[in-house]
Amino acid sequence: MLARPVNGERPKASFGFEKGNYWSNNYINTASYAAMGLICGAGNRPGRMVSRLGGHQRGWMGAAGYPLNKSPNKLPGGRRQEIDLDRWVESGNLRFAWVIGTTWIQSMAASDEFYRRFLELTRDNPHQVQSTDVDSAIWSLIRRADSGGLVVVDQDIYLRSPIGDELADLVLPAATWGEEDFTRCNGERRLRLYSRFYDPPGDSKPDWWIISQFGRKMGFKGYDWKDSNQVFEEAARFSRGGMLNYHPLVVSARSQKRRAKEGP
Repeated sequence: MLARPVNGERPKASFGFEKGNYWSNNYINTASYAAMGLICGAGNRPGRMVSRLGGHQRGWMGAAGYPLNKSPNKLPGGRRQEIDLDRWVESGNLRFAWVIGTTWIQSMAASDEFYRRFLELTRDNPHQVQSTDVDSAIWSLIRRADSGGLVVVDQDIYLRSPIGDELADLVLPAATWGEEDFTRCNGERRLRLYSRFYDPPGDSKPDWWIISQFGRKMGFKGYDWKDSNQVFEEAARFSRGGMLNYHPLVVSARSQKRRAKEGP
């Protein structure tokens, strides 16, 4: 359908691939896929691209490292190490899990066993929410945690199985691309602005807003962002001096008397 010309021209088609393709047998998979695209007439022309669909974490700014002195996970001799979260769950030590935009269980090795353990700690625990009354629900979850069970929050753009639609006690709908001003790296590794063009559905909120509300409720400082531009500018400040330094974008925007995340 794609390789055979119609009226002397091949149909326009783009070929996108993702990590599952090039993280296994990397070169052969990627080269074969690109060759197929070229045979079908794609390759750096309008409507005929061969590219990875997503970007990469080239513009990201991570949080501070885990404070090992706070870690409860000890090695022989008293040395502390960063928690292996999957094993921490399996051992029954985790009481509260906030899962954001990921298929955690499916990506875990021996995921069937991990899923079974999740069921034991959540749905199979005798302390379940039986009422829509907020206070009653809160106390049910507190009793579950106190009894050795697990309370799960799922934050995502849609329900993913099994965490979102089966195991979560609280679901937080998040706004996605086009529903909030975002910055991300495209297939060419260029940090760019993706402007909001549509209202998020229902009560959906941007991830940064949800996290900021939680941080403020917990009494932490530094979560009083007003919009996504403030989040971007704060991250840019901490990127200074590093390989991923995009603070100059903020400096340039301010020199033009505009915010860094405003378009031209």
